[in-house]
Amino acid sequence: MAATAEVARPQPLAVSAPAGMPPAPGGPAPVEDPQGSSRQHRDWRLRKHRAMPRLRIGQHYAPEEALEQLQMVGGTFGFQLGRNQSGFPVTLTLFRPRPVRAYLVGGLWAARLMALRALRFGVRVVVSTHQPEGWAALGRSVTGRSDRVIVLDHGEASDVVASPGAPVLRLHDAPHPAAAEDPMPWQTQMTVIRRLGPEGMQALPQADIVLAQRLTANEAMVAASALRLSQNITRQLQALRDDMMASLTHTERSVFWLSAVPFERERLGNPVRH
Repeated sequence: MAATAEVARPQPLAVSAPAGMPPAPGGPAPVEDPQGSSRQHRDWRLRKHRAMPRLRIGQHYAPEEALEQLQMVGGTFGFQLGRNQSGFPVTLTLFRPRPVRAYLVGGLWAARLMALRALRFGVRVVVSTHQPEGWAALGRSVTGRSDRVIVLDHGEASDVVASPGAPVLRLHDAPHPAAAEDPMPWQTQMTVIRRLGPEGMQALPQADIVLAQRLTANEAMVAASALRLSQNITRQLQALRDDMMASLTHTERSVFWLSAVPFERERLGNPVRH
């Protein structure tokens, strides 16, 4: 019987699957197949949720009087100062559950801008000034009411009470010292300093917030010594444009554009330093 010759068959070569391309630098990581990942977890089970009760029309109705009481307060989103170099809003928690002391090193235009934005923020403004002209008219033009801006005489104290829903900006723009008052929560005492002199060495470190327009070389030296500013921010304070300001707090130092809108320019004019 003839022997049957076996012919060796070629064996298939083991070829591995090509490796995936790595993501480009900074690109997203490869996305895993959600079905494949779910098959790898044998203990995975579908969780059943109870059906939500049907919404009953009328059960959650609120009258208009109740809706009128809903307000956005300062602690919710912050007081907008302007925009930074990237165009993002620059905000500040100007009104807090405790008294706040602030200094504004600048002129009358900047002081009225802060008051105007506070009024649009829902804040009552109490002004002590030796230039009372225009303050009451500013309040009426912004709010349409005559009780939102109160102008006090020299040394006169205020009896306005602040609350979370109705904060108070106590603005002092006069050469004489402010009247002695007990600080209260949700009230910010902002003192305007037209020219920063040696007396600022003791005043500025006690502030929670310092806002500054462009400073002279001597003023910048006083601010740098009082607040321990870096050389970079000290130089920036001397190069600010009329429509710029600096915010100096214990935790952050920033420079921003005031970005006055047409509504503000119509009432205050173009930005000026003094």
